Amino acid sequence: MSHIPPSSWPQGQLDSLNTEVLSLLEELRNYIRDHQAADFQTLDVSARIALSRIRSALTLQLTSMAGWVLFHQAQAAGEDLPEAATAGEIASVVEGCDAALLAAMPEAFRAILNRADALFRRLSALDGGASA
Repeated sequence: MSHIPPSSWPQGQLDSLNTEVLSLLEELRNYIRDHQAADFQTLDVSARIALSRIRSALTLQLTSMAGWVLFHQAQAAGEDLPEAATAGEIASVVEGCDAALLAAMPEAFRAILNRADALFRRLSALDGGASA
């Protein structure tokens, strides 16, 4: 099967991905604003540090995915992009994380993390693994 570049996908697919990424960013923002402080009280110091580190990595991953989608939307729309422009690399947040550590994360945060990881895996597969 030949690889179809994301800029050749139907615009609706890119729009849907954009909506999903932005929704996850909003959910993460709401979690940080509404629940993180209370969740921190239930965790020991090392788990708090881990949650902060993973939250920062998740924020980076989601903003990178948003940039990836916007780049391909611009390409699909025929925008005049600089020659050196790329969609960039997106790193997995979950890959390499200790399973026990992830299991200890607050449920609301873990739900966002799992959905973001599922989206990351879909984007990686759609892009022929180039984002992984």
